Amino acid sequence: MKFTDGAIINLPIELRDKHRLEVYKNISTTGWGLSEFNYRYYASYMPSGDFVVIPGLAIIDDPIKPSKRFHGYSAQLTRQQVERTVSGMTLYLAQAVGGAQRDLAMLIHDLRALSNAIYSPAEEARIQLEQGDTFEARKRIETVIAAQGILKMRTDALDFAGNVLDSSGTSIIPIFRKIDKVQRCFKSLAISQGKSVTLSGNSFRKTRGHDVFELAPYTLLDNAVKYSPIGYNVDVNVSDHNDLTRLEVRSYGPKILDGERQAIFEQHVRGAAAVESKIPGTGVGLNMAKRIIEQVFGGNIVCEQINTPVQIAGVTYYETAFITTIPSFL
Repeated sequence: MKFTDGAIINLPIELRDKHRLEVYKNISTTGWGLSEFNYRYYASYMPSGDFVVIPGLAIIDDPIKPSKRFHGYSAQLTRQQVERTVSGMTLYLAQAVGGAQRDLAMLIHDLRALSNAIYSPAEEARIQLEQGDTFEARKRIETVIAAQGILKMRTDALDFAGNVLDSSGTSIIPIFRKIDKVQRCFKSLAISQGKSVTLSGNSFRKTRGHDVFELAPYTLLDNAVKYSPIGYNVDVNVSDHNDLTRLEVRSYGPKILDGERQAIFEQHVRGAAAVESKIPGTGVGLNMAKRIIEQVFGGNIVCEQINTPVQIAGVTYYETAFITTIPSFL
């Protein structure tokens, strides 16, 4: 049992000593009850399965008055306020637990897919080497290396999401080299799905910040490959403009409503059409990309979409571009 003092009510020591905590520990029924000195308690189960008891309540307009008073401690809440507070806690925790379960399910889905993307070509490479076909074996090994690169970026993204960055740990980062590395990793994945990724443009500039930059193009390419139709290309372009470097990832994807252009960069928010597509997603990636580009590197990220629909295999798509700019130097 764990005792936590309230944000609104601080129980006097006489109502939260060791003896009283043992009494509260033995409460097993939900709802309202009466404890020592005629103080009320309210008990409820949380979505996590934890049993919560809010003890020592002096309720406004309660016909049963406490038999013992404590200095500075008086009735402050009604029954309805207590019930609404617990109901709000329950709803908040239910949403948090549900979100965590969805994120975990998505992570397991991604890891299983990446595991298969590593194992299958590795097994094929082994067979081809036994047969002396080194050319095909080399291609499969390159696929394995690419899938492992995506797996590393996926786990790095989890690490970034769960940690606060130390402002002292900055590096000089070659922009084009990082973007090229990411798109090379996604080439094999895209080919396995009947799609393609091409990189154009160039940049000789660098930027300064934590060595997490590649997680931004990783997220943008992951989204683009995931949502683009079979047989189509994801275009990646890099260019320098004065003291800025621009990255554009352009592909066909689901409709993004005007009111969603900013919202999709918020955590756990997905566009309505993306949800309707039934393609798995958590609404975490774009938020991470925005944090990296804007907070770590002092840049900017926007979404643009041409409003002319394109029908591909009976599905409606729109040409979509995610454009980032970050300060850079030679």
